[in-house]
Amino acid sequence: VANLVLDTDYAALTADDRIAQAAPLSFDAATFEIWGALLNGSCVVMVDKQTLLDPDALARDLQARAVSVMFLTTALFNQVAQLKPAAFAPLRLVLFGGEAVNADHVRSV
Repeated sequence: VANLVLDTDYAALTADDRIAQAAPLSFDAATFEIWGALLNGSCVVMVDKQTLLDPDALARDLQARAVSVMFLTTALFNQVAQLKPAAFAPLRLVLFGGEAVNADHVRSV
């Protein structure tokens, strides 16, 4: 767990970050979300499934709660990026993985 979230070369997490916890606890991304926050002095911000699956609600929630880091499945990233790319505007860092990403969606974000 420490190798995943401390002094990494892919994501610099800080005590100032507010990391969205949106993955189901059985998904490996939850390890990054929870332990990434706790081991770096960051804040964990819980995002419920209903909000996560509604791009407009997600955009409002990320902005209102000053979320700075989020990890998503690539499929969800592609969906939100297609429907509401501005949802990611408040984030300092967006991570996604699990499958190929749509390059146009990355450019739009």
